[in-house]
Amino acid sequence: MFGRDPRLPIDFLLGGDVSDNEDVLDGTVPEWLASHTKTLQMAYKKAGEKLLLEADNRKQNYDRSAKESPLPLGTRVYLRNHPPGRHKIANQWGERVYKVVSRPNEEAVYVIELTDGSGFQKTVHRREIRPCPVTQVPISRQVRRRHRPRSVSSTTDSESSSGDYGPILIVSNPPPEVSDSGDADSEPEVPVPAPDVPDDSPPSDEEFVP
Repeated sequence: MFGRDPRLPIDFLLGGDVSDNEDVLDGTVPEWLASHTKTLQMAYKKAGEKLLLEADNRKQNYDRSAKESPLPLGTRVYLRNHPPGRHKIANQWGERVYKVVSRPNEEAVYVIELTDGSGFQKTVHRREIRPCPVTQVPISRQVRRRHRPRSVSSTTDSESSSGDYGPILIVSNPPPEVSDSGDADSEPEVPVPAPDVPDDSPPSDEEFVP
């Protein structure tokens, strides 16, 4: 790993040949270092080319199902919130409302600023902004209700037999008047006998018979 053989304390105790290793290392370290550097550079280059190729393939696969949702100028948006430190339960979007000022190119990049015009303009990506929902208050309209007359229907025999009872109309008619002309349709008058009243007057001479 370091370009030379390791030297351990056991080598000195056992009396190993160290001079030969030093002579070999003196002549091979620069060459090994050069070859090792060249190998690392080539590996780094190949890895970068492979990463770019894989990234291009992922982009093509993503673009097949991606749907663009462009924002017109003047759209009110929220900016994504990036608070420092721990923000596990923090709001994902900020409370301040921005508006889209311009779109530099056809890419998903927008220039926004605050709605009141204060502050500086910011150039952000499309994923960092979200359209502000606009709620429309419905206008209440006064609807005139037409009062329809209720129809009163008299009950029939079929309705009474079936058990469905509807509204009943009761009309009080005056008693029929009896005319003096003596019509055939009019009922004849029946004389009413007078009650018997006892006579307390004394009898007359004509009624007394000896």
